[in-house]
Amino acid sequence: MSILILIDGQAVDLVAGAARLVGAARQLGDDITLFIAGVATQEQAAPLAVLEGIREVIWCGLPATGEGGVPVEDLAHGVVSMAGEYTHILAAASTFGAERIPRIASQLGVAPVTGVVEIRAADTFVRPIHAGALLSLVRLHASPVLLTVQPWAFAPVATGDSAVTVGREVVLPRLGLSVWGGRMAVSRQGGNGDLDTARVV
Repeated sequence: MSILILIDGQAVDLVAGAARLVGAARQLGDDITLFIAGVATQEQAAPLAVLEGIREVIWCGLPATGEGGVPVEDLAHGVVSMAGEYTHILAAASTFGAERIPRIASQLGVAPVTGVVEIRAADTFVRPIHAGALLSLVRLHASPVLLTVQPWAFAPVATGDSAVTVGREVVLPRLGLSVWGGRMAVSRQGGNGDLDTARVV
């Protein structure tokens, strides 16, 4: 099995989150590549190179503005172009993963499994349904397998004494399909807003 893990390079606790994703991936196989999206330099990807059980670290930089991280469409295009090298592609079940894994799956013509809390086999996964009231057993017959996993459900790997080399930068296309709109200050006075009349939602 060859596994690609998509990592949000702008995550607050980058190494701890990645360690749990690698812990999940090691239940699938030991040929694991970390793809760190949205770091400014190769050196910023280096702290993840000491995680045990990984073979390679690759990375892609921020767009010229640096705001909002790597656009979803750009990253998806890059991952789709290399998807044939991997049996599994996974990310955290966070906003980052929830925006990217379904888009990649759609472009590859496969169905993703989201919110995975247990890996039974390379094609069999457990995920919660009905707001966590029930657990669903899902078996996939597709390649590659695309997953988002709940990091808290998997034990983190340790850090080793030696590091793998932080490898190539993946140069993404700048498709320009979405732009960073900036941040807004949100007032918490006056209760909930009215979505029907809100200028920005």
